[in-house]
Amino acid sequence: MFAAENGLKGDPRLQAISQAIRVIRHFPKPGIMFQDITNLLLNHKVFKDTVDILLIDTNTWASLLLQMLELAENAACDSKNRG
Repeated sequence: MFAAENGLKGDPRLQAISQAIRVIRHFPKPGIMFQDITNLLLNHKVFKDTVDILLIDTNTWASLLLQMLELAENAACDSKNRG
C-alpha cells in the first residue's frame, strides 16, 4: 500500500529493505511477529535508502500540513473580514 501510494511500486530499494529485515515468529510470545532490523542498520546503503524513503513520506505530509494551515489562515481572514 505505501509503495503504490508514494510512487515506489517496483522500486528495487524496497526489496533490499525487506530482505534486510528478519522476521522472528512468536517472539517474545506466541502470535507476535518480531521485526529484527539489525541487518538493516548495519548495511549503510539499505539504511540510507530506508531513510530516503521515509523522508519522501515526511515531506509529503509536511507539504500537506502547510497547505492545510494556509487554507485555515485564509478562511479565518475571510470570516474576520465579513464580520
